[in-house]
Amino acid sequence: EAAAAFAALGRPVEQGRTLLAWGRVERRRRRVATAKAVWERARSVCAGAGAHPWSALVDGHLARLAGSASGATGPDGGEAYGLTEREWLLVRLVAGGRSNPEAAHRLFVSRKTVEAMLSRVYRKVGVRNRTELAALVGPGEGV
Repeated sequence: EAAAAFAALGRPVEQGRTLLAWGRVERRRRRVATAKAVWERARSVCAGAGAHPWSALVDGHLARLAGSASGATGPDGGEAYGLTEREWLLVRLVAGGRSNPEAAHRLFVSRKTVEAMLSRVYRKVGVRNRTELAALVGPGEGV
């Protein structure tokens, strides 16, 4: 219902995020086929809205359903370093060479939010700057 409401309001990013959350609920309920269908719809909506980081996040969920360990979680497919999915999206952008303003634009947040998120990421991971972060997590995917 919420996804349909966002669609009616012309808010595709919110619609995609809602579908992403719905897919997670279905996956936790072990309704894999439903989760896959919802996530495929979310990917389409996010890609159509130009919300590529959200599309990449959905792709990660779909890949894990297929048995792959790629996506927005840690390098080992888990919650490595205690980072949230959103923080992993930022890490991938930064490791891919994106500046703070570019990352902010792609994540649909302010530059200040990116700076605060990076500070938290640095503390969690135990690095001092984006160069050390990129060296630790490997090459990013300019999402």
